[in-house]
Amino acid sequence: MLQENDSCLLRQLPTDLLREVRQEIIAAVLATDMIQHKSLLTRFKKLVSSLDGSPQSWIAEGKDAMRELQVFIHHSADISSSTQPPALADRWWRLLQEEFFLQGDEERLRQLPVSPLCDRDVAKPASSQVSFMQFIIQPTFSLLAEVEPQINDEIMLFYERNLQKWKGRKLLETAEVAASPSR
Repeated sequence: MLQENDSCLLRQLPTDLLREVRQEIIAAVLATDMIQHKSLLTRFKKLVSSLDGSPQSWIAEGKDAMRELQVFIHHSADISSSTQPPALADRWWRLLQEEFFLQGDEERLRQLPVSPLCDRDVAKPASSQVSFMQFIIQPTFSLLAEVEPQINDEIMLFYERNLQKWKGRKLLETAEVAASPSR
């Protein structure tokens, strides 16, 4: 699609530059795939431990280090809804939850196994969100804060507020499940 018609700006690029742009686009898309999370975190953790926090050390390390940084930042941005101000975080959560449920509905309609977190009949949203925040968001942004310490002062403040809110919701969710007559 990047080269389908004459109006495409990328079509005018030299082949080597077009190849590089294409690789960047592929890396950006793959960075949003949660199946890649553990390997992205592991690679970035290794890179962070080998370099000091100064921008000069990252630049001196070269193009590969900068690409890893870009991919990790892209991945972090993709999963960052829990690090937003609470009203915005809740709005993103509702949108994502509905997307997951629609996927589960479609899977059920096609008689496929319903993916985890996508079954609106058995979902425990607060429990899932607390786990996601503790096991995905916190390690990701703590690692990113080693490169940019300001993350602790700004982004992680919202993370903490949202985590406390979701822990409260989890308590209510657990109480509701325990009180449910189907249990």
